[in-house]
Amino acid sequence: MRTLCIVSCGKKKIWDEKPDAGPTKAKDVYIGAFAKKCREYAEKFYSTSWCILSAKYGFLLPDEIVPGNYNATFCRNKSEKNIYRGTF
Repeated sequence: MRTLCIVSCGKKKIWDEKPDAGPTKAKDVYIGAFAKKCREYAEKFYSTSWCILSAKYGFLLPDEIVPGNYNATFCRNKSEKNIYRGTF
């Protein structure tokens, strides 16, 4: 049996710093401090068996391409934490 490490996406994305970045691999999209630490952990301990849970796209493999910037969240508002409102 293998273990799958699932890491969080993040609000800050590559397009916030490089608007012309174009389509980007999922592992390079989320550039906030927490997302970076999660990715580093996953790459170190689960090098071939990890994915990102995106509020817009669901589960993304590290090399899957994200076409462009988006703004989606698992929260309805700041007072309601951890509530997913999309579809898989």
